[in-house]
Amino acid sequence: MRTARGLLCIFWGLPLSLLLFSQALTIRTSFVLPAYLPGVMLICIGVIWLWSAGRMSPSWRPLVRQTIMILCLIIYFAPFVSWWEMLPATAYLLSNLWLFFLTVAGLLHLLNRLAGDVAEQTDCQSLALEARFCRRTVFLLMMLPLVLIYLRAAAGALIHGGSLYSEIAQNLIALPSWTLLLFLFPFPMTMANLWRARNQCLGMLDISRRKAE
Repeated sequence: MRTARGLLCIFWGLPLSLLLFSQALTIRTSFVLPAYLPGVMLICIGVIWLWSAGRMSPSWRPLVRQTIMILCLIIYFAPFVSWWEMLPATAYLLSNLWLFFLTVAGLLHLLNRLAGDVAEQTDCQSLALEARFCRRTVFLLMMLPLVLIYLRAAAGALIHGGSLYSEIAQNLIALPSWTLLLFLFPFPMTMANLWRARNQCLGMLDISRRKAE
């Protein structure tokens, strides 16, 4: 039950984080609250539930521990998104922005590994295959747009003789919609795997209760 609750919290925390980051959704409070905090905190609560579920497999606790570490890095790097928007051509801010993207990809990778672990413990081969496919492609889908932006900016800096960081900033600001879709696609894939993993946990719990009766 704790595993199912944790997966549910993470499932809802991912879209909430996206909506708050994109400012499609705002939360008004009487005090200053970072936009990303509610969604990330909901994911943190889910991960704590997963930790309290115990050792489902030899790799379960190490994966949960790595997820906690990557969430701490996301909380650290998240402010650089808004700081970079104010000074887009700053090398330090741009580097930390890219590290933020990398940590987000790392989080989705680990969440799919956790979903795959649940699939293996509940003997759900289809979910195990989907989670394995998603965790192997998440870095490709999320990092490919950034690599293309870097190559295009490098070419622009060589042709125009400008600053590489200025070219990268301009390309990021004028990001084509198809690259944004590539970056966002791993999110629904991961959410689908988390939801199926939750259902597998509830199914196994229901089977256990019937056997006990």
